[in-house]
Amino acid sequence: ILMNELNGIRDLTLLGLGGQLHNWCNAFMGRMTISEIKRLRADTLFLSMPAITDDIVFHQSPDMVETKRAMFDSAERRILLADHTKFGRRALHAFADLTEFDVVIVDQATDADHIAISIPDSTDFSAHELPIIYLDDDVIVVNKPAGVLTHSKGALNDEFTVAEFFRRYTTVGLDTNRP
Repeated sequence: ILMNELNGIRDLTLLGLGGQLHNWCNAFMGRMTISEIKRLRADTLFLSMPAITDDIVFHQSPDMVETKRAMFDSAERRILLADHTKFGRRALHAFADLTEFDVVIVDQATDADHIAISIPDSTDFSAHELPIIYLDDDVIVVNKPAGVLTHSKGALNDEFTVAEFFRRYTTVGLDTNRP
């Protein structure tokens, strides 16, 4: 029914992920949905959740947590949208720490105590090395071991990445999480 209503709108792309439609939230969730989401790569994810307690984001539905986690993991940049009513609320299932988000957007009524979070000191990766196969003034080729991330998972990433290694050899893009 929804697809028929949207049929006349120009320049609109609608992705149908499949899975089970849950009427209470008007969303597809479940194994099929998560499987399809894992095949996607989003530039930016805008996400909302109903509860934030102790700097942890929660939801009352485990299916919703799993579905949103799949999209969270598939996105390069993660933005949490949370108005003041979300802070101090409780729900059963933990989703993520606030520090896992690149940006948290709140409304003006949000108490300042909820806005101030401590940002961890950046980790020094200068001792980490990657095997260099070829290096000249324009090209560097490395043998990336399995398990080493290519680029950061977020602004507060604390894992060594190939991007961190490349920063030693370039002056371009030093203010980004990508090489």
